[in-house]
Amino acid sequence: MNLINLLEEWKATTRKTTVSGERDFDIFVNPSKKELRELVQVGSIGSYKQARFIADYEKEKIYVFSAELTHVHAANELKIPYDSGESNEKFHFGWGDINTKTGKVVFSLGVGTAEKKRLIRQEWIKKYLEFDR
Repeated sequence: MNLINLLEEWKATTRKTTVSGERDFDIFVNPSKKELRELVQVGSIGSYKQARFIADYEKEKIYVFSAELTHVHAANELKIPYDSGESNEKFHFGWGDINTKTGKVVFSLGVGTAEKKRLIRQEWIKKYLEFDR
């Protein structure tokens, strides 16, 4: 793969957004393990760091970003409707820890809500999420 192809792939899978003109944040689309590890800052406790994500069921895409960026800002940047952060049949708004060993977001299911059950049934998303019961 040549440099031009690599740059085009990076551009297609990464978005930068600036919040309040203060700081840039990366939003990774269907991120690789390497990209998820990039979200983990030096000096984090253990091998975990929190991240937020938006799962788009129809497009089979997951957008992962630093927990410092709110869902509402990311949704606005991605032109995804955000109605008080409630997940629905099109989108799931969640958060979890990034496991640097597996390169996946560890999502705690907690109480079995319909939204979480819908999320766990998505086979494609298991490439990016681990489910912690």
